[in-house]
Amino acid sequence: MKVSVITVCFNSQKYINDCIDSVNVQSYKNIEHIFIDGNSADNTTSIIKARSKRNTVFISEADKGIYDAMNKGLRIASGEVIGFLNSDDLFDNEFVIEKLVNAFKLSNSDVLWGNLNYVYPSDIRKVLRVWISWPLCPNDLKKGFIPPHPSFYITRNALVLLKCFDNRYSLASDFDFMKRAILCESLRSDHLNSVIVRMRAGGATSSSISNIIKQNAEITHSLKRSFSEFSYLSYTYQKIVNKFSELIKALWFRRFGSH
Repeated sequence: MKVSVITVCFNSQKYINDCIDSVNVQSYKNIEHIFIDGNSADNTTSIIKARSKRNTVFISEADKGIYDAMNKGLRIASGEVIGFLNSDDLFDNEFVIEKLVNAFKLSNSDVLWGNLNYVYPSDIRKVLRVWISWPLCPNDLKKGFIPPHPSFYITRNALVLLKCFDNRYSLASDFDFMKRAILCESLRSDHLNSVIVRMRAGGATSSSISNIIKQNAEITHSLKRSFSEFSYLSYTYQKIVNKFSELIKALWFRRFGSH
């Protein structure tokens, strides 16, 4: 079973070494690492060409945003299993892809996701907080629960049904994509209770209040398209509860550290 790992990048020289190295050291051998670069002006291109040791596919050209770049990756991916690894993130350990492949085979799933550790940008060994997911049902989705996108993998058969990311959403197309995958009655989905990715804290969505507001507006629009009985009140209440829970977890990790 071939696995395609897609990395979208733009001026990513600061952290992309960690991303590439975490793919290079995977115990599972049949990996295709696809890089979709948006015409970087720094050393990203040269780092990829010098450092990537797996079956490397590299495209560097202008795009219309991150989801347009992700769609390019989906269109050229040749693996039976496909997922994304952000340029400033890394796999948690060298056995991640091996565990994912085994889980796909054992569960006969079309869609599979795991857990994620948020880490400090300057120290990827130090956990800021943990995102533990679970097998999600439609009622969970209505409340805004969704898997961590960097831990989300699908089969090629699933991609045929789901098509690509919806470019109408500039900040929540990953939410919409995963929602459609989980709701699709033709697809079998499951959760792997294992950390897949270490993700550096920060990012486009959390960089400003306006982005947070815009992302939530896009999420509610996506949910309303799928659920006629969607409740803004229930969604908003759950978001407040989630944020409070995340704050408690972050404070706990800052105080006691991770194990």
